[in-house]
Amino acid sequence: SAANFDLHISVSDIPVVVQLWAPWCNTCRAMAHAYGRAAVALEPEIRIARLNIDSAPQIAGRLQVNSVPTLLVFRHGIECGRRSGLIPLLELMGWIGDQCRPAAGCAEAPNLRAFTPISLQQPRNQRAEKNS
Repeated sequence: SAANFDLHISVSDIPVVVQLWAPWCNTCRAMAHAYGRAAVALEPEIRIARLNIDSAPQIAGRLQVNSVPTLLVFRHGIECGRRSGLIPLLELMGWIGDQCRPAAGCAEAPNLRAFTPISLQQPRNQRAEKNS
């Protein structure tokens, strides 16, 4: 619901990246794997979410999203980044990192230690086992 969406993006102390997508969108399906890998690498420093515009057209309309996939970055309920279209994994990770820095409009930068090449090669649980 719109109230749920607003609550999640406004109360989070960390940036929230939301991918607006649709099941009929081939580009959205092509990007799903990269977005999922980014989520594994970035959580818990950055919250990653997806919103099906067919299930929540009022939110997409309010946010003036005219095409999918569209990525939105929020900090304390304020949009501080937007990008549409297919984005390869490394470019996606770099873009999210850039958008979550204070100069990009977000109030505070998260700990971006997850933005290293190793985070793209190994799932988080395997990195933890290797470092212990």
